[in-house]
Amino acid sequence: LGDAGSDFSGNVKDFVYISAAPILSATTMKKLNLPYRIEGRVMDIQQRLTINRGVEIHFEEDGGLGVYDNGALKVNGTADEPVIMKGVESQSGYWRGIHMETDDNNNSLNYLNISGAGKNYVYCCNDKASILFKSGSAHLKNCTISNGGGYGVVARSGFQFRSYTRNTITSHADEPVKLLAEHLNDLDGRSSSYSGNSSDYILIANSKVSTATTIKSNNVPYLIDQSTVIDITQPVTIKAGVDIVFAENSGLGVYDQGSLAANGTSGENIYFRGLSATRGFWRGIHLETEGNTIRYTEITNAGSNYVYCCNEKAAIFVKSGDLLLQNSYIAENDGCGVFVRNGAQLTESGNTFSGNSDGHICN
Repeated sequence: LGDAGSDFSGNVKDFVYISAAPILSATTMKKLNLPYRIEGRVMDIQQRLTINRGVEIHFEEDGGLGVYDNGALKVNGTADEPVIMKGVESQSGYWRGIHMETDDNNNSLNYLNISGAGKNYVYCCNDKASILFKSGSAHLKNCTISNGGGYGVVARSGFQFRSYTRNTITSHADEPVKLLAEHLNDLDGRSSSYSGNSSDYILIANSKVSTATTIKSNNVPYLIDQSTVIDITQPVTIKAGVDIVFAENSGLGVYDQGSLAANGTSGENIYFRGLSATRGFWRGIHLETEGNTIRYTEITNAGSNYVYCCNEKAAIFVKSGDLLLQNSYIAENDGCGVFVRNGAQLTESGNTFSGNSDGHICN
């Protein structure tokens, strides 16, 4: 069907109805002069499905797409002719969304406008999301993802973004993005937009940074999930302007081959702060390696407990190794502002301390 001048319009029901039977051979959906409608079940994509530019797909309630086995999903929209996926009704969370779990070079969502998804998981028992990447790999480029009943995009452990650029994720019931610390390298900073959701954060779930990682500034803060300590075992660089918000009892720990370089500037600070502006709301930062630097950074509301048992409470706990701390603001933390254990080294200058319950620099 399609792309050959056929005209399907002028009927009582102007759409091409598609049964949600599995895709078992390579298939291409071509542009028509009216939408496709997919019945209210999950279509299992077990071989490659290519969707050409300009295709419009309407999903009945509980409909969705799931990519597994030997499946791949290649969405070939363009700036002038994006692919459109939406519910038959325009309400938030009307249909399920897209689930992907294959490692195929063809997995690519480019210029896809997807709206109204996230009613429920596609396959049990994953998060509700407009797009969920369970495993494998895919490109996500130039997409607009909106009006979702759950998260916008979820990336699970074992999934890798082949590329990620210029995406807009808005008007979701949960955070626009939920991923692991291992995915932070992939985000493209302020080239993408995440505002206008019920909870405007990039949610970071429990995970370890085990490859060198750069964290870029976005138009919304990062949020470290509740009671989650992010283990940093390889170098992490945090760019100026990054805003990291910590849910209750979360924190950062740097050990093994890890290091932390949080280098804000005089015109653009870095922020580490609690989700609630309450003294002792989150755990703090634990360091036990060489080569750590914190410059032009505000650290507030920490000191709820040690990061790793059983050390003193502090916004920054330097167990061993060293820290260069300059031109930063350490305030309203329970315990000490900076606690330096015997044998560790702190070099500090130009810092401001205020309201730290057990003192500003302790040893």
